[in-house]
Amino acid sequence: LCLDPTPTRAAARERGVLTHLSRSHVERTMRGTVAHGAAFSKHFAAFTLAPECDDAPGTSAGDDGNAGSSSLVVDVVLNAKDGWDRNLLGDVCNALHLPGSPYASNPSPDTPTRPPLNVVVELIDFTEERLEPVGDAGESPGVCYHPTRLRTRVPTSTDDDDGGWTTWTAAPRVDETPRASTGKGGQKASKGGQKARKDTRAIHFAALLVREFGRDNLRKGRGVVDVAGGSGDLAFQLSVRFGIPCTVVDPRGGGVQLTSRHRRLLASRAANSAAIDDEWLASSPLARQLRREWETFAPDACADHVKALFDERLMFDASTAALIRDCSALVGLHPDQATGAIVDCGLVMGKPWAVVPCCVFPNRHPNRRDASGRVARTTDQLVEHIAGRASGTRRRTLPCDGANEAVWWKPEEGMEGVRQGVGRE
Repeated sequence: LCLDPTPTRAAARERGVLTHLSRSHVERTMRGTVAHGAAFSKHFAAFTLAPECDDAPGTSAGDDGNAGSSSLVVDVVLNAKDGWDRNLLGDVCNALHLPGSPYASNPSPDTPTRPPLNVVVELIDFTEERLEPVGDAGESPGVCYHPTRLRTRVPTSTDDDDGGWTTWTAAPRVDETPRASTGKGGQKASKGGQKARKDTRAIHFAALLVREFGRDNLRKGRGVVDVAGGSGDLAFQLSVRFGIPCTVVDPRGGGVQLTSRHRRLLASRAANSAAIDDEWLASSPLARQLRREWETFAPDACADHVKALFDERLMFDASTAALIRDCSALVGLHPDQATGAIVDCGLVMGKPWAVVPCCVFPNRHPNRRDASGRVARTTDQLVEHIAGRASGTRRRTLPCDGANEAVWWKPEEGMEGVRQGVGRE
């Protein structure tokens, strides 16, 4: 791995596809030989470079205490969010001779994560992402790199160091979540990509809950109560993706229903996890994190279901009262008429809560008013009303279409709202 002697970094905080600690742009070049890797889907690939220089600031291959090596490795991620669309990613995977790609010339090699050729890769433009520790206590977090420009070559006896290179450049990053116009006369979202983005609400809301409340905090007690969770899309993301206990409270349905999309996801995660062999796992923090994330998906981790309305009558039943009392948070993704009850219960009981409101019902709730005193008749006005219920309340727009404004509150940030005495709205 060869580095420019005077690297500089400009902070560029942004969320990645992996659970991470920080991410920043790096102005230098890196070079190494592909040691392990795989194309896990048409939109995501990862590989590990073996360094060519001993002083490279990579990650120790022995950080997990099992590798038995102090050599450095450099983990690299290629994904659609960084501009590598499916066709371009397929071409790069072919150039890298990565196994597993639907486009690769070797889709089913005997050694799935060991490229057959010593492909040299030079990262030209990229960001650095710190990863969470996965192994034993004391393991350094490790880093991975997200290139937007790189070049590749397969060394031959006739090539010199400057020959045989192919340069690859990702497409410019674009806003992946254009919001559909909801005003009068505005154009509706197309029936293609924008409609599909509505299906990602649960994914993004679950990620926000984990990021803002903390995975360990959400796992406490009885876990999360998903109010009006319907078929359990949010509960699926929380319980299966993040391993967080979750109970759906909804008079309809039968709890989490695994859709064909869920089953495909479970199957692909299991296959991806199996594609990481023991040697790659031992040498790569990225491989360990991917294995952990993918193995968290398990069909037996689905949520419980309480078939009931979320109202004050729950507190007259011993079992449901205990559930509310011992839960870690109250949440609702488009909970309709239960929106106010979630906020009321969370504030009165001092429980973290989060909602993504949708329907407003102004005739049933004339006391809901925005900052100017107007009755809340739109989703934006309802969000404004909820955000004003207690100090410390926060809000953020989720990267999906439709009603996508999340509002949440944590006791440590807004106990003043509870101390003032919060009744029903």
